[in-house]
Amino acid sequence: MLGQYLLSPLVGKIFDYHGPRACSFISFVFFALGFGLFSSEIAKAPSDTTQPSTASFQKLTVLFLITGLATVLS
Repeated sequence: MLGQYLLSPLVGKIFDYHGPRACSFISFVFFALGFGLFSSEIAKAPSDTTQPSTASFQKLTVLFLITGLATVLS
């Protein structure tokens, strides 16, 4: 959600200057990057953990921000 609301003015500028085609392409790139790396991070996590990893949590938060930006761009 944070990626959607904070970055909306930036997306509006991109949309005004370059049009919907550029926004759709950037959205595609961010969706592929965000969800691809998100699934990679989840796949690397050991299945028998008892304590959450702070580094993994921070990476997933950034990747969720990227997918939120892709949602706004689409």
